[in-house]
Amino acid sequence: MRLEELGEFGFLARLRDRLGGSAPGVVLGSGDDAAVLLWEGGKYLLVTTDAVVEGRHFRRQWFTEREIGERAARAALSDLAAMGGLPRGLFASLALSPELSVEAAEALAEGLEAGAAACGCHLLGGDLAASPGPLFIDVVAVGETEAYWPRSGAQPGDAVLVSGSLGASAAALALLERGVAPAHLPPTLRRRFLCPEPAFDVVQALQPLGKVTAAIDISDGLVADLGHLAAASAAQICLRADRVPLAAEVRAAARQMGGDAAALALTSGEEYELAFTVPRVAVEGVQRALAEAAARPVTVIGEVRAGRGLVVEGGPPLPAGGWDHFSARE
Repeated sequence: MRLEELGEFGFLARLRDRLGGSAPGVVLGSGDDAAVLLWEGGKYLLVTTDAVVEGRHFRRQWFTEREIGERAARAALSDLAAMGGLPRGLFASLALSPELSVEAAEALAEGLEAGAAACGCHLLGGDLAASPGPLFIDVVAVGETEAYWPRSGAQPGDAVLVSGSLGASAAALALLERGVAPAHLPPTLRRRFLCPEPAFDVVQALQPLGKVTAAIDISDGLVADLGHLAAASAAQICLRADRVPLAAEVRAAARQMGGDAAALALTSGEEYELAFTVPRVAVEGVQRALAEAAARPVTVIGEVRAGRGLVVEGGPPLPAGGWDHFSARE
């Protein structure tokens, strides 16, 4: 069997069945956005890793080296936000061609530090290797929290919320693939695609409430990621597609391309917003806390029910699945 037949998540499930060991102090291992370890002072240490590969995650003609590094840092750090944590540092391993200029390599490192600094931490170290292949970056992000948010805690009766607005990353990618130069992208689309903002403002506002029951960041697409959350929680999530917030520039881009803005929002990967659940009675307090903290807004987009899987109501027909690293689709 080839990896493209089994798929990314099928392969990961197979590995977890075979390599399911743990150790003292490990609260949560493989299967969530980050591993959770017991730490001093009653806190938890969060550790996650994220890799990006030239030609699969980015194209050099769309990004400067500094933008590549910054985007990689921000994407990895978003997994900490998904667990309800705040960042403490990151490490990066770079596989570089010996023919790459010193200036370009320095720009990659500067971008990694800029992405970390924008989120409140720093690049603490890493590793270098020579490679004849495409540019490769692996980022390890470390954070902490007093109460982690797993994917597995959603309960029937909970409300499902999403932070910010969706679709900008997919709209930007579609325009780039049609030949639009990065400098000519609408500002909101360009910023969200090149420089995503992990939702640490949401984490800081909501952690004191203690109301989040489950969470995930949107890296594979809202539909796919809510499917992961439903599976982990052994519950059914009903998503109201007509309630998903879209930026105005996403609607304009969809009209320009003759596409469906709602479909972009439902399937767009690399958004790095949070989808999360709270008890229905806590919704008003959640929205008030975010407003008082001047954090990005959240929108109720569905509910958790008894059952299994994801049900999408009020939306356009969607392709099966979300982002899969081993898919044969290009």
